[in-house]
Amino acid sequence: MKPPAIRSRLTIRVKLTLLYAGLFALSGAALLTLTYLLVRWQLARPGATPLPEDLERATAGGGSDVIVDIEEAVQADVLATALWQSAVAFAAMAAATLVLGWFTAGQAVRPVRDIATLASRLSADSLGARIGYTGARDELAELAYTFDAMLDRLQRAFDAQRLFVANASHELRTPLAVIGAAVDVTLARPAASIEDYRSALRRIERAAGRCEQLTTSLLQLARTQHGLGQRHLVDVAALVDAHLQPLSGGELHVQARLTAVSVEGDPVLLQLLVRNVVENAARHNTPNGHVEVELTSDDGVAVLVVENSGPEVPAADLPRLRTAFHRAGGRTAATGGHGLGLAIVDAVASAHAGALTLTPGRAGGLRVEVRVPVYAGESGQATCRPPAYPLGR
Repeated sequence: MKPPAIRSRLTIRVKLTLLYAGLFALSGAALLTLTYLLVRWQLARPGATPLPEDLERATAGGGSDVIVDIEEAVQADVLATALWQSAVAFAAMAAATLVLGWFTAGQAVRPVRDIATLASRLSADSLGARIGYTGARDELAELAYTFDAMLDRLQRAFDAQRLFVANASHELRTPLAVIGAAVDVTLARPAASIEDYRSALRRIERAAGRCEQLTTSLLQLARTQHGLGQRHLVDVAALVDAHLQPLSGGELHVQARLTAVSVEGDPVLLQLLVRNVVENAARHNTPNGHVEVELTSDDGVAVLVVENSGPEVPAADLPRLRTAFHRAGGRTAATGGHGLGLAIVDAVASAHAGALTLTPGRAGGLRVEVRVPVYAGESGQATCRPPAYPLGR
C-alpha cells in the first residue's frame, strides 16, 4: 500500500519552529513599535529634552529657534539610536528563538516520532516492543500510553488467535486421522467382507459427525464475535423451558424455577447461550445426577443459574473454562464436547453487555451464572414482562 500524497514537505518540527518564530516576531515587532511610539511621544513633550546649562545661557538672549533645532536634532538622534539598537536586539532574539524553537519542537514531537518508528517495525510476530514514554504527562504522553495499550490488546488478540488455530487444528486432526485409518485398514484387506466395509463406514460416519459438530461450534463462536444482529424481545424463560424438555424422563433429575423475563437481544445468540449452558450441564454429569436451573430478575438484570452434579472442577481450571477448547480435569473429548460451549456462552453474554461467572458446585460439578440486562422499555427503565405460560417443573 502506497502512502498518501503529501501536500507539504515541511515536518511538524519545522512547522512548530516557524510557528514559534512567527509568534515571537509578531509580538516582538508589536512591542518594539509600541516602545518606539512611547519614546517619541515622551520626547515630543515641551521641556522633555534637557539642555546643558552653558547652552541655555548662550541662547538666553532670543535663541529660541536654535533651541528648537537642537531639541529636534537630539530627539532624532535618540530615536534613531533606539530604533537601531532595538533592531539589533530583535534580530538576535529572533535567531535565538529559532534555535530554541527547533529544540523545543523536537522534544514536543519526540513521542510521535517514536510511535512512527516503532509502528514501522511492528508485525504480527514482533508486537512486544513498547514506546515506554517517561516524559511529562501531556497530550503526547497520553498518545504514547494509548498506543502502548493498543499494542497490549493486539498482542493478546494475536496470541489468542494463534492458540485458537492450534487448538482447532488439533481437534480436527483426531477425527480426520480416524477417517484416514479406517480407509487405510479397509483398503489394506483385499478379502474384506461387507461387514468390514460397514464397520469402517460407521467409524467414518462418527468421525465425520464429530468434524461437523466441531465446525458448527466454530461457526457459532465466530458468529458471537461479530456482535449483535437484529434486536428483538426474547422470552428467556421459554427458551430455557424448551431446552429442558429433552431432559425430561431421562436419567437426570431436573429442577427448574423460572421467572418470565424478556431480554432485548439477538434471538439466535440467546438461543445459543441457553442451549450451551443446558447441554454443558447435562453432558458433564454423573449417572442419575441432577441439574438445577433458576431464572430470575435482579434489579433490571436477567440472572440464569445452572448447577449440575458431576466431577469436581479444580479451582485453578475455572478461569480457563471460558477459553475455547479448554476442558477441566476429568472432561475429555469422549464426553462429546469440544471445549467450546462455555466460550460461546461467554461471548454471547459479553455481546449483550452481560457477564459469565463460574464457581464450583455445592456437590461437585459446576455452577454457571449468566447475567444479562433485561428488556429496556420506552422509558429506558428495565422491565419484566408478565408470565405467558405456567412456570416450574
